[in-house]
Amino acid sequence: MTLNSDRESLAISEGYSESVFSRMIKAGHRTYFIDVKTTRQDDYYLSITELRKKIIFTLFMLLLYRVGNVIPLPYIDVATLSDYFETTLSSTILGLYNAMSGSAFSQATVFALGIQPYINASIIIQLLTIAIPALERLAKDGGEEGKKTIERITRYTTVGLGLLMGWAFYTMLVNYGNSGYAII
Repeated sequence: MTLNSDRESLAISEGYSESVFSRMIKAGHRTYFIDVKTTRQDDYYLSITELRKKIIFTLFMLLLYRVGNVIPLPYIDVATLSDYFETTLSSTILGLYNAMSGSAFSQATVFALGIQPYINASIIIQLLTIAIPALERLAKDGGEEGKKTIERITRYTTVGLGLLMGWAFYTMLVNYGNSGYAII
């Protein structure tokens, strides 16, 4: 008897159907089965490689995000900006935003805005979907195509809000520089 036929006969005796490929793992005195709903072993390994690629992509994106939260913007005096946030803005909404961004806002890093523009755009578009009848019809009756259109509108709104928030951040830095803090 071969190993595959042993697995199949053991899987059948345990109540599994013949179309289920069972992989035995012996751990101590117990035998565990990993069931994959396929008859081909290649599909099992294909799903493992896809999962590995997705995990590597996720880890790369996390690394990229962390690096972007460390690199400060050019021509910004980070020490003065951090001091200003600690002394003046710690009890304001900007202090809360700084805490939520992991101090990236007070360090004026490349990714200081984070995902805030997308979150705001998503909330705005959801509220506008209720307020504007055409968007409401698109969301309810448009089906999959309507959802894709609303997602596209949300992405464009995200870009617009990102530009607006970036300009507001720059204006804040310039205005605080004029009030006695030489930030820029």
